[in-house]
Amino acid sequence: MEKILAIILFVLLFASCKKAAIIPSIIQPNKVDGLELTFIKTNLQKNFATIYFLNENVGYIAGFDGSMYKTIDGGNSWTALNTNTSLPLYDIYFLNNNEGFAVGGKDNCGGTGCVPEGAIIIHTKDGGQTWNQSSFAPSEKIELRSICFASDSLGFTVGDGLILSTRDRGANWQETKINNLGGVMLDVKFINDKKGLIACTFGKLLKTIDGGINWNVSSPFPAIGANSLALVNENLIFTAGYTNLMKSSNFGSTWSDLPNYPTDIFKLLFTSENIGYAFGRGEYSGGDFGHNYGSIYFTIDGGSSWKGNKKIAAVGLIQSASFPALNVGYAISGNVVIKLVK
Repeated sequence: MEKILAIILFVLLFASCKKAAIIPSIIQPNKVDGLELTFIKTNLQKNFATIYFLNENVGYIAGFDGSMYKTIDGGNSWTALNTNTSLPLYDIYFLNNNEGFAVGGKDNCGGTGCVPEGAIIIHTKDGGQTWNQSSFAPSEKIELRSICFASDSLGFTVGDGLILSTRDRGANWQETKINNLGGVMLDVKFINDKKGLIACTFGKLLKTIDGGINWNVSSPFPAIGANSLALVNENLIFTAGYTNLMKSSNFGSTWSDLPNYPTDIFKLLFTSENIGYAFGRGEYSGGDFGHNYGSIYFTIDGGSSWKGNKKIAAVGLIQSASFPALNVGYAISGNVVIKLVK
């Protein structure tokens, strides 16, 4: 009898340990100026670079080692997916519930004779259950940082000084090199199948009005450039970076600084002309072995005023976020998912 009880206890203990490794622990919600934040610890021993939600329940996170996880219950539990790569994945984009892409790569390595592995594009048609690498051969070893589709067939992904485009839903990719860019492409966005922008470092913003056939540098623009773009409609654009948060009402022909804007922003999202969210690096905790807190801000008046906090102590730098609904979003910092409800 004692042996049977011992076996039962062992099974229960094993089951509870296995469950703890899969089901996150949820910290009680906090409110920042009326914005409710719930911090969900995934308990996954990884750092994640990007997050993408299709709706309030179904979402994906991907990391610096090629790992990817999927949730179907709003982040309460996560299932590992096989991406068939160990390269960093920096961005995810889904065309519909089943078909999606992820991009990344590595442009450096160490040791004599080392050859960087370069860019990677992976593609799924079954909701992430299987991923296959797209075949393409860029002229340089780059890291792809952002991907966006202007239509079901027309897509773009960017990194360093290269633009890769597809006009057949990812079956083939063509390269466009931007010479003498003097910066790195970080974020590509399209508002329709003609008009798109690419945010770059060092004061460059690339603009197309013909579906990516031609690209031109849009100016004036902050010397340090931008980390993130938010395209609201064919005219209204917001950009954010280390020192500026700017607005254009004529698709980048002229720009104006927004008043009292937050700085050190890595991700900017607008869900309407008036409602927007900014995420980034907050205050330093202090000390020789300190760290930066996370920062989260929001506006309800089109950027004229911002509320938020640059001392989100539960997390560090926030570089990726996704809003599947007008007032419900998710962000990622390290291995902590942040649910936002306004």
